[in-house]
Amino acid sequence: MRVAVQGDGPLAGRIADALRRAGLVVVAPEDAEALVEVRAIGRLRLGDAVVDLSTGLAFVGGKRLRLTRLEWALLAELHRAGEAGRDRMELIRAVWGLGFDPGTNIVAVHVARLRARIGRGAIECVEGRYRLMRGNGGGADAL
Repeated sequence: MRVAVQGDGPLAGRIADALRRAGLVVVAPEDAEALVEVRAIGRLRLGDAVVDLSTGLAFVGGKRLRLTRLEWALLAELHRAGEAGRDRMELIRAVWGLGFDPGTNIVAVHVARLRARIGRGAIECVEGRYRLMRGNGGGADAL
């Protein structure tokens, strides 16, 4: 199959390399049978933490932080939600892939662990909706 990778930055290059290693032919978009579009999700400053969702790197106080797959998925989903945030069931569907309420405190536990790792003020819960903090005092600012 002939595929094209459209996008800027190192992530697009890494995806093209991975497709080549998988045996696919990477070509220009006009010659492709399929197109892979790469868009950077964003780089956020969350208080003392800097999180780059497109490269998978996170730093707190200048030290690299290794986040779990679920922590990355939770951060990405909250970033996509913007100011509106996500309620518990929306997060369960998007992050855990469940279409039902498991009857546990799985979201609260993972949010608490993530807050402990990247900073207590990074994620807030207002009226049952979780969101990344915006504005002064540890907000989520796009870099």
